[in-house]
Amino acid sequence: MIFQNLYNKKELINKLTIKFFFIIFLIVGVFSVKDYGISYDELEYRQQGFIVLNDLGEKFFPEKTQKIKNDKLLKYPSFNEYFGEIKNNFKIQHTIYAAIEYVFQKNNNEKKEIYLLRHYLNFFVFFISIFYFYKLSRIFFSRNLSLVGILFYFLTPRIFANSFYNPNDIYFLVFLLISVYYGIYFLKKDKPKHAILLAFFISLAFNVRVIGVYFYLIFVFFYILRNKFLNKNIKFNLLILQFFLIISFLYLLTPQLWSNPIHNFFNIFFGQLGYSAINPKVLFMGIMYEGKNLPWYYLIYWVFISSPLIILILATIGFGFFLKDYKNVFNYNQNYLMLIIIVCLICPLFAFIIFKPIVYNGWRQFYFIWPFILILSVYGLDNLQKIGKRIYLLINLTVLFSIIGLCFWNIKNHPYQNIFFNHFARKDSSQFEKDYWGLSNTNALRNILKNENKESITIKPLGGSRIDFAINMLTNRERERIKILKPFSDTNPDYYMTTYNDGNNFEDYSSSEYLEVESILVDNFKINTVFKKDF
Repeated sequence: MIFQNLYNKKELINKLTIKFFFIIFLIVGVFSVKDYGISYDELEYRQQGFIVLNDLGEKFFPEKTQKIKNDKLLKYPSFNEYFGEIKNNFKIQHTIYAAIEYVFQKNNNEKKEIYLLRHYLNFFVFFISIFYFYKLSRIFFSRNLSLVGILFYFLTPRIFANSFYNPNDIYFLVFLLISVYYGIYFLKKDKPKHAILLAFFISLAFNVRVIGVYFYLIFVFFYILRNKFLNKNIKFNLLILQFFLIISFLYLLTPQLWSNPIHNFFNIFFGQLGYSAINPKVLFMGIMYEGKNLPWYYLIYWVFISSPLIILILATIGFGFFLKDYKNVFNYNQNYLMLIIIVCLICPLFAFIIFKPIVYNGWRQFYFIWPFILILSVYGLDNLQKIGKRIYLLINLTVLFSIIGLCFWNIKNHPYQNIFFNHFARKDSSQFEKDYWGLSNTNALRNILKNENKESITIKPLGGSRIDFAINMLTNRERERIKILKPFSDTNPDYYMTTYNDGNNFEDYSSSEYLEVESILVDNFKINTVFKKDF
């Protein structure tokens, strides 16, 4: 009885500890939202959402839609006019965001509040993924090790920062993570409930990125393989059900498929695979590449230089332990499930090397592999702890200090966690893209407004710095004071601004005519500089 009571108290403490961390994660996220700037993709995403919402209104509520001609919905182009032959689909989250904005901010003319709302929604979705990452970890590890996993997940600088303003890459990460969770349960328990949930979340992932279908095929393959080796009946009825559910969900979630679905499906599928609509310039290792001509190691190198070292080291160790015990893979224990995680991690990397899709802005399009790297890192930690008491203490202290270090780094460099480089690249950060979305421009503009007495301020961007997007996170009153000049205009501005994303240092602007008055630093390297005219 005494031992049972002690066990129950321990269980209660463990559960409360986990809940405490989730509450902390939520509080930190909520209070951090206002600090982040805006990515220029968000303006287009907002437009896409309202285009679809307007189209839905005209289809299902034509009379009501006609009565609101002066409303923001009708100020956008029609669905067909906008979409045309663009080889991309409208993501469901953008339509949902537009609907929420329309309902809750119908009469709000402050653009800042509109995008703040979107950032709150982004973070809440990411927060849900922390919960699912914990649940996925618990399939493999103890409660304590799973706690380490969610701490790594939440404290990964680039992932944390993107959770506020990057709805596409983070949403795909979230939907794929949840899909993998239900996919593993589908493999383990073979039940219709898990088959349906896998179909639904794979459809959501597919709606964001077409490569979601590959992960479904991975689970189908492992399901058939598992049942063959265990001499169990393959429930083809479940697989057929999943297939039709995926098709149905995808059709409902993707407005472009509502007319000429087969043609438009392949239009989206092959268009996304090649990213054919764009071919941007990419700064990598000091060289400007075309997006379609990147070195084969581009993605692997970016993961290596922009991820916390402790996680990469543990993941490598975890992979080593997996290979050491490869003979037990087909015993359908933890190793078999770990094999699925490794396949989900490695296949996209090989696909990039083989098919060479156009990638840019670091590795944000591949952030979805990060949960698999984390699972592998915790697997490495788990196996290291089993070696002996001395190594157990040493490893745990190392992990503890690494977590503390990540906490301090995130706090010190807030809100520019998206610029994180580990020790292998910090000294050479000028050779890589940094603030490619110009998120730091918003805070730079706020500092100019704070320190400048002039009522009207002219600012000209240098390089590819997009100030015209950044002002959307300012209040209407603040925006009225700023006049943005075109980059190549002859007019001399009051201020120049740059984000150093093309490898140029713009040292010539710090002269007798213009003085460097402020620079935003991350790890002592510049990510944004303001030059003021010296009157």
